[in-house]
Amino acid sequence: MTVPRRYSFTRYLAAKRPIDDRALNRPVWGAMVDSLRDRGAHEPVQIIELGAGIGTMVERAWEWGLAPRAEYTAVDSNASYLRAARRRLSSWARRSGIDRPDGAAGRQQFHTSTADWSLDLRHADAFEFVRRVRRRWDLILGHAFVDLIDLHSGLPRLFSALRPGGLFYFSLAFDGATILEPLIDRLLDPQIERMYHQTMDRRTADGRPSGDSQTGRHLPAAIEAAGGEVVQMGASDWVVGSHRRTYPGDEAYFLHFIIRTITKALRSAPEIPPPQLSRWAQARHRQIERSELTYIAHQLDVLGRMR
Repeated sequence: MTVPRRYSFTRYLAAKRPIDDRALNRPVWGAMVDSLRDRGAHEPVQIIELGAGIGTMVERAWEWGLAPRAEYTAVDSNASYLRAARRRLSSWARRSGIDRPDGAAGRQQFHTSTADWSLDLRHADAFEFVRRVRRRWDLILGHAFVDLIDLHSGLPRLFSALRPGGLFYFSLAFDGATILEPLIDRLLDPQIERMYHQTMDRRTADGRPSGDSQTGRHLPAAIEAAGGEVVQMGASDWVVGSHRRTYPGDEAYFLHFIIRTITKALRSAPEIPPPQLSRWAQARHRQIERSELTYIAHQLDVLGRMR
């Protein structure tokens, strides 16, 4: 594909669904399913997903057998993503042969002979929602979420929404490696990676720290300090490359979006003159057009519970 003239974050989220599927650590996921098995034996598992986006984790959790019965609350602060999620999940249910009986106001129902879920899509800030609702869940899901928050102030607030012994699953927590091959410039490429990670370390939201470039390795200590314990963790690296000189699905768009993200983050960096950064980005986009670029991002999945 040619370099997109316009970019859509909604399309990016859809394009990375199969990339996430490949990346997610299956033993960690399996440990979560095993831990939930007894909880869902007599009543639906209470699940809340924070930063739910367009609903790809809802699809995955159903398809990968997270729980046979669940009341699933999906929260996101972006209303347009939730509108896309409602449309996407309706289409997904039809394609998958899932019955959709009428649910309570604002809820979607998904039913087969082996599974029965209720889904509630909520437009809200994650922290404000868990504070205001004053409800307790069996499981918190945070997919590509915790590297966007300050762990030390954020985790205690999130964990307050869990029942005693409740579980939390934080997937695709970025952990300090962005690899783009082949190199454009043996000096410039490491500089761009280093400076891109520094923008994550300096990121703020509402005047407060908002994640860092080594969130994955910082998670265990932060979980312990917040009153939780790690049950299992493992690598969940994104690995995107061409096969037979083409990228599957919409993964070329995903790669173009990643290069644009890096370029935007460094646009005001005084260390790299704008013309030099622009030439670097153009060279990377051309690599994608020729199906030459391989991209790897190191990430971790963590399953834990409250002590």
